[in-house]
Amino acid sequence: MKIKNWIKYEHDVYSASLADISFEQDSLVTQGGRARYEISIVSADAKSFLAEATAVVDFNGDGRYNVWSVDQTGDIVQKVPD
Repeated sequence: MKIKNWIKYEHDVYSASLADISFEQDSLVTQGGRARYEISIVSADAKSFLAEATAVVDFNGDGRYNVWSVDQTGDIVQKVPD
């Protein structure tokens, strides 16, 4: 099931709050956890949303941190490669 379907079917709304959709961020590796990406909602309204996953690890040591986005269409796009 695509992300867009899960969000809409599970909660019937898009929300700018991760808590509203019952998403709990795992602890980041920078805080002693395992998650390598921090998840955030960039925007959300009744018909659309944009979420991002931003790396907290510089995977190849080039000083850039990977960023991915996903929207209500379910399209996942790499915005910043690492």
